[in-house]
Amino acid sequence: RVSSPITCLLLTDDTFYVGARDGLHRFDRHSGNHTHLLAGKELYRIFESSTRELWIGTRMEGLYRMPSGGTPMKVPYSPGSSDGISSLQVREFVEDDEGNIWFGTFDGLQKYSVRDRCYSLIQIPRYVGGLNHPSIYSLCKDRDGTIWIGSYFGGVNYFQPRYDNFVHFDYEERRGLYYSYIGDLVTDRDGHLWFCTDGGGVTCADKDWKILRQLAAGEPHSILHNNIKSITYDPRRHQLYIGTYLGGLSRYDIATGQVHNYLHDADAQSDNVPGDIVFHVRVWRDKLYLTSRKGVFTFDLSTNRFHRLPLPFNYYQHFDFDDQGNIYLIDGRQLVHTHVDNPEDYTVVPLVPNRIDFTTTRVLADRNGAYVTTLGSGLLYYERTSGDLTQYTAARHGMPSDYCYNICSTRSGRILITGDKDVVCFQPESGEFTAVGLTHNFPLSHIIHGCGILSVPDGRIFIGDTQGVTMFSEDDFVLTGRAVHHTPCHFSHLWVNNESVIPGDKTGILQQALPFTRHIRLNHDQNHLIFRFASPAYGQQFSERRFCHRLDGLDKEWIRTTRTELHYTNLSPGSYTLRLTETDASGQPVGDEAVMEITIASPWYFTWWAYLCYALVFLGVVWYYLTSRIAKRTLALSLEKERFEKQHIERVNHEKLVFFTNVSHEFRTPLTLIVSHTELLLQRYTLDTPLYDHVLKIKKNARKMNRLISDLLEFRKLDQNHGLLRMRRQDLSMFLAEIFVSFADYAQQRHIAYTHHLPEKPVPCWFDPSLMEKVFINLLSNAFKYTPDKGRITLRLDTDDDYVVISF
Repeated sequence: RVSSPITCLLLTDDTFYVGARDGLHRFDRHSGNHTHLLAGKELYRIFESSTRELWIGTRMEGLYRMPSGGTPMKVPYSPGSSDGISSLQVREFVEDDEGNIWFGTFDGLQKYSVRDRCYSLIQIPRYVGGLNHPSIYSLCKDRDGTIWIGSYFGGVNYFQPRYDNFVHFDYEERRGLYYSYIGDLVTDRDGHLWFCTDGGGVTCADKDWKILRQLAAGEPHSILHNNIKSITYDPRRHQLYIGTYLGGLSRYDIATGQVHNYLHDADAQSDNVPGDIVFHVRVWRDKLYLTSRKGVFTFDLSTNRFHRLPLPFNYYQHFDFDDQGNIYLIDGRQLVHTHVDNPEDYTVVPLVPNRIDFTTTRVLADRNGAYVTTLGSGLLYYERTSGDLTQYTAARHGMPSDYCYNICSTRSGRILITGDKDVVCFQPESGEFTAVGLTHNFPLSHIIHGCGILSVPDGRIFIGDTQGVTMFSEDDFVLTGRAVHHTPCHFSHLWVNNESVIPGDKTGILQQALPFTRHIRLNHDQNHLIFRFASPAYGQQFSERRFCHRLDGLDKEWIRTTRTELHYTNLSPGSYTLRLTETDASGQPVGDEAVMEITIASPWYFTWWAYLCYALVFLGVVWYYLTSRIAKRTLALSLEKERFEKQHIERVNHEKLVFFTNVSHEFRTPLTLIVSHTELLLQRYTLDTPLYDHVLKIKKNARKMNRLISDLLEFRKLDQNHGLLRMRRQDLSMFLAEIFVSFADYAQQRHIAYTHHLPEKPVPCWFDPSLMEKVFINLLSNAFKYTPDKGRITLRLDTDDDYVVISF
């Protein structure tokens, strides 16, 4: 039934809508009835709102609305009016959380307000955070209410409809002028913003950030110097008073555009005029108060006359009033308190007397005292009635930094402080400090000392920086840190051992993107981890984000942080669970936890089989130790037993030797008697020759036995180391012949051929005859012992010049 190319589709409960190049087709889901609507209109998109109303965008025929069950009605094409649209090409629709309809067109982003029933074209300049390109092709709303915009050549933009007052006016890009920073800011009765620059004069911008006026030195009838230090507005006369560096005080009449410079009205060297250097100006109760290098002055706005206040010091850079007329001034290291009606009665309050490395920057009065910002000592509060001085520092009170630049109070009584760590909100009732991340969203801009801050009665807040001015509403950001969304955080990036890890890299840690990973496994040496996390709640980037995290298995308690990186070093092998959640200012979790399971493997020397090897080695060492101890003990016992047995044997041998010696002594007596009797027989009786020879041999052998017994006694002496050698020179041949003869009868009995070959001439040698006799008798005895009967034994003595050889 639809012959034209289809461009879009929409399915509702009862109806099926088809958008085509020839118009809109409607089909009833139950009956199948077909109706051709908007014939001849080429459609881009069909959208159904929460009220069941259809919004129909065409290529070149504008916008149509169709109530539920009704017919399409054309929205008037009325550029610049709230009664209709500003573009005929409508491409995409989205509905915000409040029911407003946003539609993207060829000419930009447009909005239909349900409450006001009017149309508006969103025309925010690019230099204040507007669209990068006006031609919009796609719109999308995420679950946090953020609307994402896809443009033709400008990439993707996003914004939060509930927080659309946060803008940053890039003054340098807009004007192309050199300056250092944006200083003091004021608004006039027309709602125009006036701000001074350090080198760029004074600029006026309207609510749409269009530059209306520029006051700069060098122009006819203008200010004398572009280095502006302070500016104040006189609502009664609709005039500005401008304090400059080297240009004195100037007055600008906004209605007429006339500039009057007071430096030319009087002698600049006079003590009754402020001179060419003015630090701070302020209109209070129809009088102008100002400080300069010459002191504090009042200026009568009616008579145009200066009056110098009698204060103890001349050099005051900043001051402020409370509602009762108390004035507080700072001179660098002291606070001076007095009253405008009686300035002679003043009180000097020393600030942080134990510190020398600080200086004051700004003062803010309230009904009970005054706040003083410092460089290096945090925030000070002086209570007027008691005279007490309270100091708020980063170490003791959770301030982001002790370096504070400027201060102002908001419509609700909060205190805003600019410093080197962004903007801080202080709530006096609770004493809590909360950071507001402005420079996080505008990284090219920086807040430095001298940048201005302004809070106006309608709730808008202006903060100057090095690039321009940031404007937001106090109602549009959450200073208490209480999150209004429940979108869980997610881990966005991982570093292992200081190397970035991505899916599919050589480490093999991630198989898919980190936000979709719930468990990672690491080696034992991959134990230095950095996790970066993020929250998709883009609508609250201007309030400080608070998080808490805990690594189960390491941390015992939750750890609070405002950073978006977690660092863990030198983790031991094991299983861990990293938990992360966003919290409010009180530390209560909001939203679901982001959980990451982490397993770090054990090294090989910590595995079960390694421990088994360790156990086996230990048991082996213990077994070796025990067996060695047992072996040593057994050896010691064996040696002890052997020593004992040796001692016993020695003792027995000693007893035997003693016994043998005693018996030997007893042998000597009968042998001596035998020798004596044989000698008597030989001397007294004449015996036959054979008998004589036998008796003579008995005598010789008896004497020989006697000598042997003597030798046994000598051996006893040798055993006791008492033996001596009795060396003498003797004929060895004759000595051997005598020993030879003593065995002749024994050889004859055994029929042994017993001969000798001894030299006929003497062979003199030195030797002990008794010992040598024993040796040769022993040798001959052995020879007869091992020689069979009828054998042969020969004794031979051979001589040489140096030695003799005796052989058997």
